This record gives sequence, structure tokens and C-alpha cells, in this order.
Amino acid sequence: MAEKETKANAEAKDQEESKKGGGMMKMVLFIGVPILLVQIVIGYFVISKLSTPATEVVVEEEVAEKPLLLHKVEDIIINPAGSRGKRFLNTSLALGFTDETLVPELVEKEVQIRDALINVFVSKTMQELDGVSQKDSLRVEIIRKCNMLLKGGELSEVFFTNFVMQ
Repeated sequence: MAEKETKANAEAKDQEESKKGGGMMKMVLFIGVPILLVQIVIGYFVISKLSTPATEVVVEEEVAEKPLLLHKVEDIIINPAGSRGKRFLNTSLALGFTDETLVPELVEKEVQIRDALINVFVSKTMQELDGVSQKDSLRVEIIRKCNMLLKGGELSEVFFTNFVMQ
């Protein structure tokens, strides 16, 4: 008889616990799920509002910039300073600019530009021509010398397409 009472008490407790668990589950469904959905919707709108202006700014910057035009100067071969004719530099480069009106002037003054480039390269030693930082200073000097010759616009970039020292 005692066993029957303990079994009955155990069954009653299980039923009470299952009722409490069901109540807890209802509370999670009725309160927790709507709160989660609201947070997802708010997160979506916040992220979409933050990302939209950055995209617009990039598009405006791309439209504002003019395309870079290039004028190639091929095969400049020189003996660097102090090499006594035993070493040489063979280089080709492209002069970058954005003003289209500069194209005819570059073609017209190609001989003077080529001479200025040869003078820049001949004045440098092998050590001054070797290395990344030296090439950057060489670019600046080339832009400065060429811009002194040009009246209709300015060069903005120099790209080495070939740079062989031997």
C-alpha cells in the first residue's frame, strides 16, 4: 500500500512538473520569440542604413575622377654615371596624365622629353638607380623635368614598364 501511495505521489509530481514545463514553454513562445523577431528587424534596418551612405560616397568619388591617360616612351638605353661604359640601363616608361589636351603636346615634344629623360638617367649612378626608394625619387625628378617642358598640362604619374640594369 505504501508503494501504491509513493507511485501515486510520484505520478502527481510528474504531472505538476509537466504542467509547469508547458507553462514555461508557452511563456518562451509568447514573449521570447516576438522579442527575437523585433531584434532581427531592428538589426536589419540599422545595418542597411549604415552601409548605404558608404556605397554612395564611393560612387561619387569614382565619377569625379578623370581617367588616367598614358604616353609611352620606349627603349631608353644609357650608361649610368661612373660605369665607364661597362654597365648599362635599358628602360621604357609610361607618363601618366589626366588632361586630354596634353596628348598633342607630348607627341610634338617627344624628342625634348626623351632628351630630358636621358639626361636624368645619365646623371645617376648604378646605386642611385637601384632600389624602390631610389625609383620613387627618380619618378619625382622625371615628373618635375617633363613638366618644365610642357605648357598645356602636367604629368601626374610615371610607370616603369621595363627597367633592366646590367
